[in-house]
Amino acid sequence: MVKQITLILRFVVIGLIYVVLFKIIKVMYTDLKGSKKKDRFLDYALEVLDAPSESGISKGSVLTLHTITNIGRNQSNNIIIDDPYVSSYHARIFIKDDELYIMDLNSTNGTIKNGDLLKEAEELYSGDIIEIGRAKFKVIG
Repeated sequence: MVKQITLILRFVVIGLIYVVLFKIIKVMYTDLKGSKKKDRFLDYALEVLDAPSESGISKGSVLTLHTITNIGRNQSNNIIIDDPYVSSYHARIFIKDDELYIMDLNSTNGTIKNGDLLKEAEELYSGDIIEIGRAKFKVIG
């Protein structure tokens, strides 16, 4: 009888070890893979099509976008454009309802999307052209 109980306990312990290992592997896989929502927006970026040489960004460079990306002259922005035509806090690109948007932050010279001055937040798509000050960007992703 004791041998049977010992055998059953061995199987229970081995089963628990497999369950714990499965949980650990699942957590590691989820962490490495990340969530699909995040991955979708990490693929978006801004390609610099044109910018003054003194602006601190160079033509052809690619600037990554975050969940919220602030753009302006102030050093606390995610994308800093050293241009007198760019306000300290000029524009913001952000995610809302699983879509990518851009809005002007009441800048002096405005933000232009595909040739039109932004009046409110507008959705961004791959290929859209954004002008902030004398810098011109293309949304890629």
